[in-house]
Amino acid sequence: MPVAYAKLLGEKINECNTDVYLINTGGIGGAYGIGKRINLSYTREMVNAVINDQFKNIQ
Repeated sequence: MPVAYAKLLGEKINECNTDVYLINTGGIGGAYGIGKRINLSYTREMVNAVINDQFKNIQ
């Protein structure tokens, strides 16, 4: 079933001509137990950048 939902999501993204951003809110810097969580303030800044179109036209 996940494949069907992924296909439907892809169709809707194309149909609506929308931008999609994947923001890592998990761990960085190594495997479980070694790395650490991304600072919440960094996550907030990334989300705000998306909302304010600051990632538009970045290649």
